[in-house]
Amino acid sequence: MTRTPLPAELRAKLERCSVPTLNSIMVKSGLGTNHMRGLDAVGSARRFVGVATTLRAVPMREDFRRKVAAGELPDLQARAFEQTEAGETLIIAAGGDTRASVFGDIMTTYLQVKGAAGIVIDGSVSDPEAISSIGIPVFAGGNSALSAATFLHFTEIDIPVGCDGVAVCAGDVVVGDGNGVVVIPRMFAEEVATAAFEREELELFVLERIKGGARLVGTYPPDDATRAAYQEWRKARAQQG
Repeated sequence: MTRTPLPAELRAKLERCSVPTLNSIMVKSGLGTNHMRGLDAVGSARRFVGVATTLRAVPMREDFRRKVAAGELPDLQARAFEQTEAGETLIIAAGGDTRASVFGDIMTTYLQVKGAAGIVIDGSVSDPEAISSIGIPVFAGGNSALSAATFLHFTEIDIPVGCDGVAVCAGDVVVGDGNGVVVIPRMFAEEVATAAFEREELELFVLERIKGGARLVGTYPPDDATRAAYQEWRKARAQQG
């Protein structure tokens, strides 16, 4: 799968959709749940929409370590950060190993300057306090003061990986917010985004009615009368521009 940038209209829809809504739409559409629940945001920056680029790690072995040091194997850790472009999210599959950190504030800053959407790792970072001040969303499984080479060897870039129990392919759409991270297979991104955006619009209308004193029963979940009123509300908003 190639890492094709998201069309502006698709990105705009996704930016209006929460992770729970997107995940719910996927489940109801028969696509299963691709919600990463075991990772925490590092700092207050949580909201992002990005195209996935992937990096896979395996447990370190001494022969791997020697070959990397001798230049016989490439440093894919650095290369993955180098190739991550604006609007993309770097997904690092560390196998849930949180004993050593894969990156800290310098590499995070590098991606922030490039305009990357975010970084997601089911392993550890270092310098979480510094990372939290940078502003790019980072989701991680832990933090550690040990370097990645202590326990991890990076083997492949832009291949299907498993991160926090979710399969991710390069080019997939990744959305994060305070509820976690969800991965949408690229071929279904438009379908899921359209349905989720419609759900968010309906819930915005419902919320307005609840704030206006409407009864809960019949308003949420919406009955036929509420849905009819919603369609009129949408028409009025469209006419207003």
